[in-house]
Amino acid sequence: MTKEERDKREVEKKIRLAGSPDLGGISLPLSRGGLLRAFWILAIGFVGALFWDSQGKVNGETFLVTSCLLILCFLPSWFWASGRVTGLPIFPIFTLGFLPTYVSPLWQGTTSLVGVNILSINLAAWTIAGFLAVSTLVWHQICVRNTFLPKKILMIEKIRSEWILMTCIIAQLVFEVGIYFFKDLGEGIFPVIRSFAGSAGRLGLFIFSYQIGKGKLSPTYKTLFIGCVTVILIRQIASLLLSTAVPTIGVLFAGYMLGKGKIPWLALVFTVSGLGILQMGKVEMREQYFSGEKEISLLDSGSFFAEWIGYGLKNMGMGSSTQAKREDVASVKDRGSLIQLMVKVQEKTPSELPYLEGETYRYIPEMLIPRIFNKEKAWAHTGNIILSIYYGVLERENVLSTSIAFDPVIEAYANYGYAGVFVFAVFMGILIGVVTNYSARVPMLSFGFLLGVQLLAVYIVTGK
Repeated sequence: MTKEERDKREVEKKIRLAGSPDLGGISLPLSRGGLLRAFWILAIGFVGALFWDSQGKVNGETFLVTSCLLILCFLPSWFWASGRVTGLPIFPIFTLGFLPTYVSPLWQGTTSLVGVNILSINLAAWTIAGFLAVSTLVWHQICVRNTFLPKKILMIEKIRSEWILMTCIIAQLVFEVGIYFFKDLGEGIFPVIRSFAGSAGRLGLFIFSYQIGKGKLSPTYKTLFIGCVTVILIRQIASLLLSTAVPTIGVLFAGYMLGKGKIPWLALVFTVSGLGILQMGKVEMREQYFSGEKEISLLDSGSFFAEWIGYGLKNMGMGSSTQAKREDVASVKDRGSLIQLMVKVQEKTPSELPYLEGETYRYIPEMLIPRIFNKEKAWAHTGNIILSIYYGVLERENVLSTSIAFDPVIEAYANYGYAGVFVFAVFMGILIGVVTNYSARVPMLSFGFLLGVQLLAVYIVTGK
């Protein structure tokens, strides 16, 4: 490379880092350089937290593959933060979802991996690393080539956008408040209402929180928005399933931070601390209320949360023996880990059990049809049920009361082996790459951008 070429690249790099990140319909009030610094702080902080939690006892036999997984999980975020890929960070959020399910369990170790052959663990980890490498390559090539750009832009009229988005939020509010009523409507209608209310609500929450961050939401709609969000979160958290509220909180923070251009540290610390206290007290609350026989009304919310916080604060001061007992009941690392499921599937397939050859996929077409039109429609978790029974993870009589989350990569291997993992990696790279391009360089209220927000919300909600 000549000196002129090196100087040209250096100038292009400085221009890119000095510019504002392009998220399509959103412009961030900070430079790429600032975003890149934030990325390195978070990445180094995560690695530091891993070392701290493992107390430096890193498994040397899995260190290489775990390090590769860690790099592959963060690589798309680096592409995005450095400006090499523009648009909504859909794929970076997707790959970051592999950190708690594969990287952390491998690095720190979980009880589910005790006694497992180290070669089997490494093989499973390298399979996931290969999936991430292939999907990242496909996604990156599609995004940098700017293929599949929309020829026409469908938009919501700006003059009508606020009341349309507020209607979306109110739809989710009505669903959360009347969830028991909607459940009584039957299995055919309830999933349709839940899907519509959740999708519509996420759009309204994201865009309104972004506009609040930008200071562009009118006082009337801002007041309505805050009131609706408060009730929605109260109802979601009161279900005693914090996983239903965390995605809503994530969408709110994501929208606000993108609009404000900085992280609201005080609100973030307060929220994380509050969720941590509730997490510590949820065992006792579930023992009393999880039967679902008694509905917690809004008027009872004060005493309900006071009791919950009391249990949480009490358990935070427990002795080590009692704490160990609680960890046996619900170990976060073990429950979040998926590496042991990949190990089990690879050890048994095809040496003991033949590949499923698409058995878990053949129910997908009918799942797209609302149950109201097809009462014999398969359950949404049919694939997981088939895998759980096939690999002996659950007994047939327990599948309706217990759910095991086989992620799509494990499912792809169970059906077609390494070929299935490769095809699925290419599919995910193309899907997210096309949607990223389709939602880039278009206005916020366009169909393309809203489609990107929906897919982004899906990966915030599911982690993958």
